[in-house]
Amino acid sequence: MNLNSSQILLIVVIALIGIHYFFAPTKEGRGEEVIIDGDYRAVDIPNEGILLLPTDESKITSYDEAIFIVAGQYRANPVWFANSLPKGLKEKRYIVIVPYYADVDSSLGFGQQALEDETGYAKNYSSVIGFSAGGSNLMTWYDGQTATYDRVVLLDPALSESQSLADVGSEFIFLYGSPLHDNFRYYGDEYDALSEEVRNSGGLSEEINIDHYDFPEYFFNPSTDYVNLI
Repeated sequence: MNLNSSQILLIVVIALIGIHYFFAPTKEGRGEEVIIDGDYRAVDIPNEGILLLPTDESKITSYDEAIFIVAGQYRANPVWFANSLPKGLKEKRYIVIVPYYADVDSSLGFGQQALEDETGYAKNYSSVIGFSAGGSNLMTWYDGQTATYDRVVLLDPALSESQSLADVGSEFIFLYGSPLHDNFRYYGDEYDALSEEVRNSGGLSEEINIDHYDFPEYFFNPSTDYVNLI
């Protein structure tokens, strides 16, 4: 069979594409999708998580502690969450971010191991934070766990009735109130119950009528002072 020049060119192009995909390295995580616009870097960790590490030691404000975040569903994945955090925070704090469905216990351990591997020192967590569906996962983990953290934070979370009735301590910060939940499932009773429990326990609770996906930006904005508590 005689091939013309166009057919030969097409075969060569297809062959080159095949060679590229066969020998190209597989993508192990999504840390490479994090936008780096300051003195920090992103590292993939197990459970599809991301570790953010400051690269200028003079800016680090907490050498021995990290922040642990369970992200939300859909676009609110760890990459979105990492890109939503203020640059100043990423330049001065160690931050572990995992998907909403990740096992919290193992993810805490993977994050600590990655921190030790990357920095050469063991570190603890000062705060654990759950956003949206990640907040529900965090509350499931919180029930019965014995470890203590300076802060446990819920940002406009999904909540079951049992989770809203959990015994919480003064370390809790609970922010809620977006209209999004009205469209899918109204959490009015659950939010009222948990808010009362948080306040009675000496924690902080605030109802805010803002877009669901604006809660991380609101919480981590230095002007609200919440970020200074974690």
